[in-house]
Amino acid sequence: MKKLSVKKILGLIAFISVIIGSVYLKYGQKNQVDNLNKKERYLKELSCVPEKTLDKGIIYAEAMKQYWDWRIRTIWYRYEEYSKGEHPMGKYDAMLSAEKIKKECGLEKNIFGQRKFTKNTCLPLVTQKNKPLRIYNPKKDGYLYPPENYNKDVDFTVDMRGYLFKEDCCKLLTYEEMKNEINNFQKKNLNIRLVDFDLTNNEEILRKVYFLRINHSYYAISLCGKIVW
Repeated sequence: MKKLSVKKILGLIAFISVIIGSVYLKYGQKNQVDNLNKKERYLKELSCVPEKTLDKGIIYAEAMKQYWDWRIRTIWYRYEEYSKGEHPMGKYDAMLSAEKIKKECGLEKNIFGQRKFTKNTCLPLVTQKNKPLRIYNPKKDGYLYPPENYNKDVDFTVDMRGYLFKEDCCKLLTYEEMKNEINNFQKKNLNIRLVDFDLTNNEEILRKVYFLRINHSYYAISLCGKIVW
């Protein structure tokens, strides 16, 4: 076999480098566009102003209901990802995880693609003192966290597939109240999760909206009563 000259080898390396560089450039540009679009959408939703001013308690109650609905939809998302083989441990482990979730929750789709649970085991389980356990379904039931409790502890705990939400889990805070809480949590070396706040450094907007604290995670809530994911 004829050996390549040093000049040809260097030329080949340069050619491959250009191709790799082009791929990374396109990938980076796509990420930049995606992040820009997400930031624009985030700011637009965060700046929403309702036709009629919503009571703070209503915003809190609506946001909590949205949160539980999101947690339930997350179960479906995980099942569908696992069933496609999307799992760090590989396709076999993903298949086992998908089957486990399907069995636990009784996940089913009808011929129109509508999804449902045939079991209540994956819906929020509510425990109240001296009262029987009850299942909460955000699609069918009213507010689990009523408007009058937006700044108070409730008299129950919620278990969502082994993840416990205690009586003082959730509050609706102003920007300043959130910052004060975060400072206190950080002094205690507790991990804080700020959901998508890195998408905006516009403090003027952040001061006008609310923040839902669920355990040690904070979610921005627009004045229209929507969680901005």
